[in-house]
Amino acid sequence: MLNTSEIGRKIKEYFYEAGISQTEVARMLNVQPAAVSNQLNGRSFGKNSAAKWSNTFGFRANWLL
Repeated sequence: MLNTSEIGRKIKEYFYEAGISQTEVARMLNVQPAAVSNQLNGRSFGKNSAAKWSNTFGFRANWLL
């Protein structure tokens, strides 16, 4: 099972390969860029946040949690 830092690293790799910046991710999620940075650097996803990421990018919410 991956920890939150490993999940963040995998998501960063995905966005890097897709050419999507953290600023663009924040805009798509309608959150501040600092919130995206925090989650990609190991902050845990809450249920609402995981659902938003899942709906926007297709990540499984239970994987994020």
